[in-house]
Amino acid sequence: MKYFKKNEIIFNHGDQNQTYYVILKGEVNTYVPYTPDQKNPGLSIQSTLHIGDGFGEKYLINKQRCAESAICTQDSYLIVITKNAYETILCAFQ
Repeated sequence: MKYFKKNEIIFNHGDQNQTYYVILKGEVNTYVPYTPDQKNPGLSIQSTLHIGDGFGEKYLINKQRCAESAICTQDSYLIVITKNAYETILCAFQ
C-alpha cells in the first residue's frame, strides 16, 4: 500500500509503467493529452476512478508506454502490485 497526496502524479503519459494499482481510499483522474493548437497543449479528463477501481494493467500486459497520466484528486491510499506479483497472481488462476 502506498499513500499519495492530493494532486500527486502516479504516472505520466509516455511513462513505462510496471505497476497495477487499486484504490483503497481516495480518487484518481486519468488524463489524456490534447493539443487544441500548437501553442496550448493541455490535458483532458479521460476517467475518474474511485474506491475499488484498478488501473495500469494494460501496460503490464501489452508492454506499452502509458497513453494517459494518472493524478490523485484527493489524498489517496493505493494497493501497489508490481509486474512480477501481477503475473504470479494471473498464473495461479490459469
